[in-house]
Amino acid sequence: MNTLSFYNHWGFHAPWPDAVKFEGGAHDIARLYEISQNVGLWCSARPGPYINAGLNGGGHALWSTTGEYGTVRDNSTKWTVAWKLYTDKFDEITARYQASENGTVVMYQIENEFARQWKDANKKFPNEVQYQYGKYLPYFAARRNTFPVSPRYLQLQWR
Repeated sequence: MNTLSFYNHWGFHAPWPDAVKFEGGAHDIARLYEISQNVGLWCSARPGPYINAGLNGGGHALWSTTGEYGTVRDNSTKWTVAWKLYTDKFDEITARYQASENGTVVMYQIENEFARQWKDANKKFPNEVQYQYGKYLPYFAARRNTFPVSPRYLQLQWR
Protein backbone atom coordinates (compact mmCIF):
# COMPACT_ATOMS: atom_id res chain seq x y z
CA MET A 1 0.00 0.00 0.00
CA ASN A 2 1.35 3.43 -0.88
CA THR A 3 -1.75 5.65 -1.00
CA LEU A 4 -4.25 6.65 1.65
CA SER A 5 -7.67 7.50 0.26
CA PHE A 6 -9.99 9.28 2.65
CA TYR A 7 -13.45 10.79 2.65
CA ASN A 8 -13.90 14.07 4.47
CA HIS A 9 -17.36 14.64 5.96
CA TRP A 10 -18.83 18.11 5.33
CA GLY A 11 -21.29 17.76 8.22
CA PHE A 12 -18.45 16.93 10.64
CA HIS A 13 -16.52 20.08 9.78
CA ALA A 14 -19.55 22.36 9.34
CA PRO A 15 -22.33 21.27 11.70
CA TRP A 16 -24.13 24.60 11.17
CA PRO A 17 -24.13 27.27 8.42
CA ASP A 18 -21.42 29.94 8.29
CA ALA A 19 -18.90 28.01 10.40
CA VAL A 20 -16.23 25.43 9.61
CA LYS A 21 -13.67 23.76 11.83
CA PHE A 22 -10.44 22.25 10.51
CA GLU A 23 -8.27 22.56 13.62
CA GLY A 24 -7.85 20.31 16.61
CA GLY A 25 -8.19 16.57 16.94
CA ALA A 26 -9.95 14.73 14.13
CA HIS A 27 -10.80 18.04 12.42
CA ASP A 28 -7.13 18.70 11.57
CA ILE A 29 -6.63 17.46 8.00
CA ALA A 30 -3.25 19.22 7.75
CA ARG A 31 -2.00 16.86 10.45
CA LEU A 32 -3.32 13.89 8.45
CA TYR A 33 -1.33 15.09 5.41
CA GLU A 34 1.81 15.63 7.51
CA ILE A 35 1.62 12.18 9.12
CA SER A 36 1.04 10.60 5.70
CA GLN A 37 4.07 12.36 4.30
CA ASN A 38 6.23 11.38 7.29
CA VAL A 39 5.41 7.68 6.84
CA GLY A 40 5.76 7.80 3.04
CA LEU A 41 2.12 7.57 1.96
CA TRP A 42 0.46 9.45 -0.87
CA CYS A 43 -3.05 10.81 -0.26
CA SER A 44 -6.18 10.85 -2.36
CA ALA A 45 -8.46 13.51 -0.88
CA ARG A 46 -12.21 12.97 -1.20
CA PRO A 47 -14.05 15.94 0.37
CA GLY A 48 -17.35 15.66 -1.49
CA PRO A 49 -19.50 17.53 -0.60
CA TYR A 50 -21.35 14.24 -1.25
CA ILE A 51 -19.23 11.30 -0.17
CA ASN A 52 -21.21 8.14 0.47
CA ALA A 53 -24.76 6.77 0.31
CA GLY A 54 -24.21 4.90 3.56
CA LEU A 55 -24.20 8.12 5.58
CA ASN A 56 -27.10 10.34 6.59
CA GLY A 57 -27.42 12.88 3.81
CA GLY A 58 -24.49 11.27 2.00
CA GLY A 59 -22.05 13.32 4.06
CA HIS A 60 -23.82 16.59 3.35
CA ALA A 61 -24.21 18.84 6.35
CA LEU A 62 -27.74 18.00 7.46
CA TRP A 63 -28.67 21.70 7.76
CA SER A 64 -28.07 21.96 4.00
CA THR A 65 -30.75 19.38 3.21
CA THR A 66 -33.72 21.28 4.68
CA GLY A 67 -34.70 22.85 1.35
CA GLU A 68 -33.54 26.32 2.39
CA TYR A 69 -30.53 25.94 0.07
CA GLY A 70 -32.48 24.57 -2.87
CA THR A 71 -32.07 21.15 -4.43
CA VAL A 72 -29.00 19.27 -3.25
CA ARG A 73 -26.27 18.46 -5.78
CA ASP A 74 -27.39 20.90 -8.42
CA ASN A 75 -25.55 23.93 -9.76
CA SER A 76 -27.85 26.60 -8.31
CA THR A 77 -26.44 29.62 -6.52
CA LYS A 78 -28.24 28.73 -3.28
CA TRP A 79 -26.72 25.25 -3.19
CA THR A 80 -23.25 26.58 -4.03
CA VAL A 81 -23.49 29.02 -1.11
CA ALA A 82 -24.24 26.09 1.20
CA TRP A 83 -21.11 24.02 0.44
CA LYS A 84 -18.61 26.70 -0.64
CA LEU A 85 -17.34 27.79 2.80
CA TYR A 86 -16.50 24.16 3.65
CA THR A 87 -14.82 23.34 0.35
CA ASP A 88 -12.92 26.65 0.22
CA LYS A 89 -11.29 25.91 3.57
CA PHE A 90 -10.65 22.26 2.72
CA ASP A 91 -9.11 23.29 -0.61
CA GLU A 92 -6.98 26.03 0.96
CA ILE A 93 -5.41 23.48 3.33
CA THR A 94 -5.09 20.73 0.71
CA ALA A 95 -3.44 23.03 -1.86
CA ARG A 96 -0.36 23.34 0.38
CA TYR A 97 0.05 19.55 0.39
CA GLN A 98 -0.22 18.82 -3.35
CA ALA A 99 2.52 16.61 -4.76
CA SER A 100 3.45 19.48 -7.08
CA GLU A 101 4.29 21.50 -3.94
CA ASN A 102 6.41 18.64 -2.51
CA GLY A 103 3.39 17.44 -0.56
CA THR A 104 1.62 14.12 -0.36
CA VAL A 105 -1.76 14.69 -2.10
CA VAL A 106 -1.77 13.15 -5.57
CA MET A 107 -5.48 13.06 -6.37
CA TYR A 108 -8.63 14.98 -5.46
CA GLN A 109 -12.11 13.53 -5.88
CA ILE A 110 -14.67 16.31 -6.37
CA GLU A 111 -17.83 14.23 -6.01
CA ASN A 112 -18.73 10.63 -5.35
CA GLU A 113 -21.45 8.39 -6.75
CA PHE A 114 -22.19 11.11 -9.25
CA ALA A 115 -24.77 10.21 -11.87
CA ARG A 116 -27.18 12.28 -13.93
CA GLN A 117 -27.82 15.13 -11.45
CA TRP A 118 -27.07 17.96 -13.88
CA LYS A 119 -29.64 19.35 -16.27
CA ASP A 120 -26.89 20.94 -18.38
CA ALA A 121 -25.23 18.05 -20.25
CA ASN A 122 -22.16 20.22 -20.97
CA LYS A 123 -21.20 20.22 -17.30
CA LYS A 124 -18.81 17.32 -16.93
CA PHE A 125 -17.92 17.90 -13.28
CA PRO A 126 -19.70 19.55 -10.37
CA ASN A 127 -18.22 22.24 -8.16
CA GLU A 128 -16.06 24.03 -10.69
CA VAL A 129 -14.82 26.53 -8.10
CA GLN A 130 -12.71 23.77 -6.55
CA TYR A 131 -10.48 23.58 -9.63
CA GLN A 132 -8.72 26.85 -8.80
CA TYR A 133 -6.82 25.22 -5.93
CA GLY A 134 -5.16 22.48 -7.92
CA LYS A 135 -1.94 23.63 -9.54
CA TYR A 136 -1.15 20.24 -11.09
CA LEU A 137 -3.29 18.03 -8.93
CA PRO A 138 -5.52 15.66 -10.90
CA TYR A 139 -9.15 15.87 -9.93
CA PHE A 140 -11.70 13.16 -10.54
CA ALA A 141 -15.35 12.39 -9.93
CA ALA A 142 -16.72 8.87 -9.58
CA ARG A 143 -19.70 8.38 -11.87
CA ARG A 144 -21.51 5.25 -12.89
CA ASN A 145 -19.71 3.51 -15.79
CA THR A 146 -17.06 6.25 -16.09
CA PHE A 147 -13.99 7.50 -14.31
CA PRO A 148 -13.16 10.97 -15.65
CA VAL A 149 -9.71 12.26 -14.78
CA SER A 150 -8.33 15.73 -15.39
CA PRO A 151 -5.61 16.56 -17.95
CA ARG A 152 -3.54 17.74 -14.97
CA TYR A 153 -2.80 14.09 -14.21
CA LEU A 154 -0.38 14.00 -17.14
CA GLN A 155 1.43 17.11 -15.88
CA LEU A 156 1.97 15.94 -12.30
CA GLN A 157 5.61 15.85 -11.24
CA TRP A 158 6.01 12.64 -9.21
CA ARG A 159 8.65 12.61 -6.50
